[in-house]
Amino acid sequence: MTNLCRGLALTAMLCCLVPEAASAAPSSESGSGSGSGQFSLFGDASLWTFWRIPLGVQLTSDAAADEPFAGISFEPKVKGNQTFTLDDLTSLSTILWVTEGGIGGGSPRFSIGLDEDGDGEADNSVFVYVGDAPNFTQGTGLIFTGNLLTKTDLRVDTSQIGGTFYDTYENAIELAGDAAVVSVDLVVDSGWSFEEGVQSVLVFDVQVNKTKLNLRKLTAPN
Repeated sequence: MTNLCRGLALTAMLCCLVPEAASAAPSSESGSGSGSGQFSLFGDASLWTFWRIPLGVQLTSDAAADEPFAGISFEPKVKGNQTFTLDDLTSLSTILWVTEGGIGGGSPRFSIGLDEDGDGEADNSVFVYVGDAPNFTQGTGLIFTGNLLTKTDLRVDTSQIGGTFYDTYENAIELAGDAAVVSVDLVVDSGWSFEEGVQSVLVFDVQVNKTKLNLRKLTAPN
């Protein structure tokens, strides 16, 4: 498919299925527990545009590249001495199109960085996997995850906070609900697990609680 045809097809699909991506309208709340914050890109991540309109974010993991990873990072914003804790994080979802490779090798996944000692830096992480349980593998195609935190299919990895690889978000809250969340990253880094050495994903939307990805405010990483 040519880039023009692909762009037209994706534009039509987005207008019908993902109106938020076309309008890029932000949504947020203020205060502790709301999950308001700012998104940024890292690694081999770039805006995917059509006729200069941002429609998504291209995340590529090329096993032969200097940076064989890519991602979208969300940094919570709080007021004063308030803290956004794991217990405050109640909704996490994405809409994406896996265009090359597939889902596997633990990617794509959400990585929730937790500050457990109060120094403002992430000490450990909780991982939430995208894909079909129990192996979290899937082929190419369009995926609407829904709220991953309410699923009961053991897609949450709490092994870094005293839990297990196959766990629930409910148990993650029991283990570290009062830990501060310093970042929520959507990561693609498993190009190594596919025959061609490349895993590529187009991300149209990421939502953390009520804050949605605003494509028009994103810039390519340095």
